[in-house]
Amino acid sequence: MTSPPRTIRVATLVRWGIVAVHTAFVASALLLMAQHHLRSDRSAVLLVTLLLAVFDLPVSILNFLLILAMRSVDLSSEVVFGTAAVFQLLLGCLLYYWLGGRIARSMVAAERRLPLTAARCALVGIIGLLLVSVVAALPWSKRLARYWQNLNRGDYAPPEVTFSGDSRNLQQSAVVPTLDSPLPEGKNVIWCATFQMAWDRLKNDVAGGPVRVTNAEALADRLNRAGLSAHDLPDNSYYAAAGFVEDGIVDTIRREMQTRFDKEPLGLDAAGNVIVAYAYLRASVPFALPYFENDEDFLFTDSQGRDTAVSSFGLRAKDKSAYDLREQVDILYTNHDDGADSRRGEPRSPVMEFALDLCRDSKPNQVIVACVPRQETLAATLQYMEQKTAAYPKDRYRHNLADESQLLVPNLNWSLDHHFAELEGADKQLLNRELQGTYIAAAMQTIDFRLDRSGVELDSEARVQAKSSRSKRPAHYLFNRPFLIVVKKRDAGQPFFVMWVDNAELLCKPQNK
Repeated sequence: MTSPPRTIRVATLVRWGIVAVHTAFVASALLLMAQHHLRSDRSAVLLVTLLLAVFDLPVSILNFLLILAMRSVDLSSEVVFGTAAVFQLLLGCLLYYWLGGRIARSMVAAERRLPLTAARCALVGIIGLLLVSVVAALPWSKRLARYWQNLNRGDYAPPEVTFSGDSRNLQQSAVVPTLDSPLPEGKNVIWCATFQMAWDRLKNDVAGGPVRVTNAEALADRLNRAGLSAHDLPDNSYYAAAGFVEDGIVDTIRREMQTRFDKEPLGLDAAGNVIVAYAYLRASVPFALPYFENDEDFLFTDSQGRDTAVSSFGLRAKDKSAYDLREQVDILYTNHDDGADSRRGEPRSPVMEFALDLCRDSKPNQVIVACVPRQETLAATLQYMEQKTAAYPKDRYRHNLADESQLLVPNLNWSLDHHFAELEGADKQLLNRELQGTYIAAAMQTIDFRLDRSGVELDSEARVQAKSSRSKRPAHYLFNRPFLIVVKKRDAGQPFFVMWVDNAELLCKPQNK
């Protein structure tokens, strides 16, 4: 008895359909494993691995032996994973081609040989591709929805620079030399690690101990006590040095800066100087996924109750389907139970305090923005935030944004030059025995800072130059009131940039529409 052509075509379709489904499942599983591995989600990786092992047991056993063999020759994890993935996919396809052939042959007469393809192989191929596409797309549906949203977002352009120049031209902003400096009332307060880095090099490499300065004893003591650990700074992103001009320190700094950063140090001058201490820091925190630019004005209310329209980025009310962006945010602390209230159907109370990590997967640095009460110093404000964060429950759902939550953060883009005038002048004599007869002629810091939907960019220099004294509702996270910005190496003890945003002087304003 001979099978009819229709039965043969169906049997062939079954065989290739089984191969297509297997290919789609394995490819999707491998992609999910890679995705969750990058996020260090071990539980997800383990679950997908177990499912794949059960579904593809004979191949998984052989693959395990292959992985052990590759591990014995000390190959990188990327090479091992890539080789194992290709092996699993190809050998699995052969196995399921054979299994599909056994099932297909049972559908036709034993005496009829099953062809490699049916007469209408195009139909079989199209259906197989559809199966692969549908099954492979299921795990990525959220990312595909995100990609679809991005199609209409337009090209990225950084916000306009709000301020560029000497900090003395700022009326409502101040730069402080140490985190424990008193916060001036009603002002933005900025601290960056570079001046402390330069001071530490002056203290350790030149003075041989705490630097003593006449008429600036209190500030010098704070700088001497503060210190900064190399562990707090991202690797290969900074440079600091200090020494005597006659020993060639200026040429050394210039040479090192060219080698490491291809950059000429600003304002570095050997003429008339006896001692130079210098520090540079370049750091960035790119968000894994850029946020949405808010297309409406955002009102920022400063500590004096004044409202200013500023530009902002984040997650708007209409961005409910931006699932990956919501997963990117880590709620470090809030005094409002964002997830629990929404799950119980209870009305949400206004969020009074909160601290967010804007990209939980950014490495080695992270950006934290926090609406917390202003304390007497930046150090005290940081300590308050860290205590609240440490006490916040570790339940994962409490650290995720609810589906309808909004997140809006003002854009910042500014550049300033600042003189620590309280350390400068002929009356600021250095009293250390090795430094007697010199005074601090310049204590200078430059900071370029940008925070927008793409992430953070920071570029800062600092120098200390000494001359001889003998010479010359839903739970919305809206940063529309004073807030804290912290940029730090992830898991480090101390940040390398802190800013208290008290008013809108340095916030980016909406462009003319």
